[in-house]
Amino acid sequence: MNGQKIETLIRSQLSNHKLFNSLSEKTNISAAIISEQGRWLSVNSRLCRTLGLPHDDLLATSYYDFCYPEDIQAEEHLITLIAANQTPSFTIPKRLKTASGQTIWVKLNVSRASDDNEESSDFVYMFEDEYQTHSNLNSLVELSNSVPGAIFQYIKQQDGNDRLIYMSQSCSDIWEVSAEVARKDVGSLWATVHPDDLEGARMSIERAVETQSNWTHEWRIVTASGKTKWLSGNAHLRKLENGDTLFSTAVIDVTKDRSNKQALDSFFEQGASLNTIVGLDGIFIRVNSQWEKVLGYKKEEF
Repeated sequence: MNGQKIETLIRSQLSNHKLFNSLSEKTNISAAIISEQGRWLSVNSRLCRTLGLPHDDLLATSYYDFCYPEDIQAEEHLITLIAANQTPSFTIPKRLKTASGQTIWVKLNVSRASDDNEESSDFVYMFEDEYQTHSNLNSLVELSNSVPGAIFQYIKQQDGNDRLIYMSQSCSDIWEVSAEVARKDVGSLWATVHPDDLEGARMSIERAVETQSNWTHEWRIVTASGKTKWLSGNAHLRKLENGDTLFSTAVIDVTKDRSNKQALDSFFEQGASLNTIVGLDGIFIRVNSQWEKVLGYKKEEF
């Protein structure tokens, strides 16, 4: 096996927590496992040299200490897509500040870490040194505007108020509210939430803030044109130094999926046919109401 194939094999195994420390020292890239909050969990010696700090000193810092604040928004949108299982990884140009204050460009690849065969809430970062590119932050924003659905950063403040600090342009496609209006007045988005779903949506956010766990929720909106849509949202949370909570959020329109499911449910229940779904082991998974009429059992008893 040649050197390039060995390098590719090593990189493919870096996502495993247990193998990271040994394998990361055999690769020619800077690598780290980073928590959802940006804390270094494991770093290899090449990354220490790249950023200019000894191993223990680097672990005492945060990944965000080496990032430009204005770059974090778009990057966290992409992290949200991984957390929501909408993409397995992403690769972008990235600028970093070293311990000496020097700015370096790298090619950054991020994917989810794992513990043996189980997914982890941590992420593997691989940095290829001195990535030669003329790209800049605009490329990240362009990328965030090209992914399905809308991605945005939402802050839930300690005082109970909330605000948007970033919204991709596809906001208008879903809510019929422009990104500019939404950023100035987050209430313009809340105003579209279906009245029956408003309390549940607010409570889901409160629970996420309280537990500092990733947010997942589905709800309906009614747009200005009168359309009712089902939306599905996922967010990666980060506690800010001032106590506020930052939601890096991805939202997609799942109205068609919901409609297809409702049509299937209606077809399954209608008519005099005995409709059923049976597993490979012969166990009933689902039956329609006609079974109750014919056999006298309630559906829950099958």
